[in-house]
Amino acid sequence: MKITGISGSPTPGGNNERMLEFALGTALEQGYDTEKILLSTVKHSGGSSNE
Repeated sequence: MKITGISGSPTPGGNNERMLEFALGTALEQGYDTEKILLSTVKHSGGSSNE
């Protein structure tokens, strides 16, 4: 099973990311596959779907 953690915080290395890393680290220790996604680093076009 894979566990994906997503952080929506705009602050890299902040408390949100640290808590996410702790949670994912615990899951990794239990044998789960993990992935961390930081929305602050995801590139997107910013377009509206209402156009």
